[in-house]
Amino acid sequence: MIRKSLCCLAVFVGSLLGVCANAVTTSKDIDIIVTHAPTSQTSQTIVGINPELITPSSLQFIAQSGNAGIVVGTVTAIMWPATPLFSGTYSISGPDVAAFLINKSTGVLSLAGDQTTARNYSINVVATRGGVSGSPLTKAFTVVGLPPGTPIITVDNYTPSPGGTVHVTVKNSPNTLGTDWVGLEFPRNYRSGGPSTFEYVGNGLHDATLTFTLPKIFSDNYTYLNFRLLVNNSFSPIAYSPVMTVQPSTAWIPPSGTNSFVAPWTPARTLTVCPAGCDFSLPSAAVAAASSTDFTKITVQAGAYVDCMRVGAPAHLWLQGVGGDFAAMGWTLPCNSQGTIVFNSGGQLIIDNMALGDVAQGGSGNGGAIWVSGGGDLQLRNDYLHDSSMGLITQNSQPNTFEITNTVLATRMPSTTIAPSLMMGRGVKTICTTICFSRGLEL
Repeated sequence: MIRKSLCCLAVFVGSLLGVCANAVTTSKDIDIIVTHAPTSQTSQTIVGINPELITPSSLQFIAQSGNAGIVVGTVTAIMWPATPLFSGTYSISGPDVAAFLINKSTGVLSLAGDQTTARNYSINVVATRGGVSGSPLTKAFTVVGLPPGTPIITVDNYTPSPGGTVHVTVKNSPNTLGTDWVGLEFPRNYRSGGPSTFEYVGNGLHDATLTFTLPKIFSDNYTYLNFRLLVNNSFSPIAYSPVMTVQPSTAWIPPSGTNSFVAPWTPARTLTVCPAGCDFSLPSAAVAAASSTDFTKITVQAGAYVDCMRVGAPAHLWLQGVGGDFAAMGWTLPCNSQGTIVFNSGGQLIIDNMALGDVAQGGSGNGGAIWVSGGGDLQLRNDYLHDSSMGLITQNSQPNTFEITNTVLATRMPSTTIAPSLMMGRGVKTICTTICFSRGLEL
């Protein structure tokens, strides 16, 4: 059954266990979804350009004669909200711009002529679109020219649709035991949980083309996938494909309006955040300025902020998105390799009408949209935690109390990967929400 009173939320199984009496644990990912009625949408923002770099670089080619015109990869401007998709133009600049060509409409990057020198090539990709924030956006890329004979993976579609088919070409696979295989993975999966799909290269084959069907992921945001070449049944990749940017499967639905939540205390100070004309242009800067004043409220204008923050002070802080849509944070390295928001003040943090996520793109792969690293109380109201390795994560033995209301939790990870939306430590005393899970609800 579903209870509206205080009760226990079933959480991720493992060394971290819920402490509420009679709680049921489950290893399944949990999505708590509240559908909002569409309203006016804030203007879009260009927040990044994929494929982002992983180690080693995902943009590669074999440096040898006859490689003129080969496709190195496809760059994709990432928008927030994700729909409508980017419809502007791409260009390139930088020290090695003469070695490459880019399709200004599709972002396909190819070699301008034979490139026979094995070295790192540096270029800048520029995405430009009128009528959106963050344009033009420039991102530096390193393209690696590999020596002949180096294992390499290429795909025929770097911007596929959910459930689409991708052909993967493997070249120079060592295949010493006949057990080399290619795995389809989310590039920042947690604890090397393994690929969601894999295919064997084949006994004795050093070059092969494999066919993969992508998972049909229901999401109003982008999903990031790549392929990895693993040899001799090992989980240590020796080659990577560029990260593929899978398009959203559904249009973005903004919240129904400005949240009317009233905090349990009266702010002693209010700071404002917006791209221009406010006290601060980034939420993290406002939090730093608020550290000396307890009971501070920070209003963040709807839009996208490439940002993360550590909240160690003040003891009572209220972050509220305003303007009819979410105030969104993410698209950058997670703070302390932990989360978009790292909360360790031991006080009370209220996060109201905000979207947090995407730390999995550039971080260590084990972060959350929110990481609670110290004892304290957290209230989430009308929020969207998305596309991180985990949504909300706490450490063990911390006396936390959480209240989660009207909030979407969506990690967008494959079922074979350890990536819960909620991961609670043993010290969590109570998890209170408008919908709680008990033995009467099967997951």
